[in-house]
Amino acid sequence: MNIVDLSENTMEEVRNIVSNSDKYSLIDFYAFWCEPCIMLNPVLEKIADNYNEDITVYRVDVDKNPAIADEYNITNVPTLVLQNKDEVITNVVGYNTYDRIDKTIQDVVKIDDTLEI
Repeated sequence: MNIVDLSENTMEEVRNIVSNSDKYSLIDFYAFWCEPCIMLNPVLEKIADNYNEDITVYRVDVDKNPAIADEYNITNVPTLVLQNKDEVITNVVGYNTYDRIDKTIQDVVKIDDTLEI
């Protein structure tokens, strides 16, 4: 599992990290008191393991760093933000199963592959 915690980073640092990544970024906005967020942890670990060559999974605790959550317009936790460089591709709000998140990722990758042809 390789999930990177960005809760202590500034918004500028987060932008630089995500913008300069050669992979897709999946950012998990969560709170430690949020039961659906806790339930999502094993799902995110599996995503991080299965997509480790294509996606970097990040986490941001909205209570520790509300500025980043505000920048991304996060109003509910958990919220997953999938982005490529500076472009937010999609958001997944609330608890979702591995299969649902995997399908979302596969749909995005398929769309991107089609656009590159």
